[in-house]
Amino acid sequence: MYDLKDRRVVVTRCIGYGDEVLDRALDRIFSVFPIAKAVKGKSVLIKANLLTAHAPEKAATTHPAAVAALARRLYAEGASSVVIGDSPGGIFTKAALDVVYKATGMIEAATESGATLNYLTEEADIEFRNGKKTMRLAAYVRSADVVISFAKLKTHTYARMTAAVKNLYGAVAGLEKAKYHAKIPDRAKFAKLLCDICDTVAPDFSIIDGVLGMEGQGPGTGDPKWANCLIAAQNPYCADLAAAAIIGMPAERVPTIVEGIRRGYSPASADDLKIKGLSLEKAAVRFMPPPYMRDSGLLSLLPGSLKAPVARFMEPFPIVSEKCVGCGECARACPKHTIRIQNKKAVIDHSACIKCYCCHEMCRLKAIDLKKRLIMPKKG
Repeated sequence: MYDLKDRRVVVTRCIGYGDEVLDRALDRIFSVFPIAKAVKGKSVLIKANLLTAHAPEKAATTHPAAVAALARRLYAEGASSVVIGDSPGGIFTKAALDVVYKATGMIEAATESGATLNYLTEEADIEFRNGKKTMRLAAYVRSADVVISFAKLKTHTYARMTAAVKNLYGAVAGLEKAKYHAKIPDRAKFAKLLCDICDTVAPDFSIIDGVLGMEGQGPGTGDPKWANCLIAAQNPYCADLAAAAIIGMPAERVPTIVEGIRRGYSPASADDLKIKGLSLEKAAVRFMPPPYMRDSGLLSLLPGSLKAPVARFMEPFPIVSEKCVGCGECARACPKHTIRIQNKKAVIDHSACIKCYCCHEMCRLKAIDLKKRLIMPKKG
């Protein structure tokens, strides 16, 4: 059911995570898309966004009440089994998954709904959808007949926004994600990889949890922001284009949206989407964007060949604050291994930093700030 020609997007009001509210929102989504027919007698994977071991109120992960409501509905429509899963940041082991499942409320969601949790941590060589190359993805994304991506609506310091397409990066197992960041530091080229992964997993349906999203320095340490809606589509690129319009994020600032438009997967403007339910104007809730340099001022005076590298240099550096306790999560997440723990505190070698912000993303204590600098900061 992965349909890149489908321009329909359902935007439905969902104020809070109460069962009745969620059920009504899912009613609207199921009335537009043939989800019931697709899942009858089939095994279903709910691929949630489970970035790291954050509590639901932090808004870094798909809310467990929403996941449980979807699982119940899938069983009611005749699904033979429902599995909840993701490959969070960090190591991809059963013990690590248990920590994340417990903190994010997924153990309770599974118990309540009758779903099971994924503990398949093997990898597999999976051929890209275009058939030209293969990459190693987590085997769990091929373990079910139907895949439903249930993303979280968040700003993102590296990708600018994370929603339906970026959610499929969780198909890459554990620390393999850091290797791709190290190998492809260019943001536009990395967006192409994200789109290739999305196309390879080819989720049958995509839903974005925008009830309580995240603004500012997302995807892990931003601020919760109520948007009070669910966004759904068969085409994840169209879902993202609608989501960007809702939060006031210019489409040209989101590399995966830009790449999706370039590939012809979505129209160039959200005005050309076929919106069902709540209009984008009525759903609009402006999110504070992540920090980045705009093409203005000094940058606008530079020749094109210099603009990109100068803008890249002037983007924020990760800076370790006094909140750091030396847990080492940032060092394990760093794709270039530029972080070491010294005297129970993280120390960053900024001369080798590629500004992927994985350290900032994975720090649960918000101990890594992003600061703009005109000169390279000292180590630390």
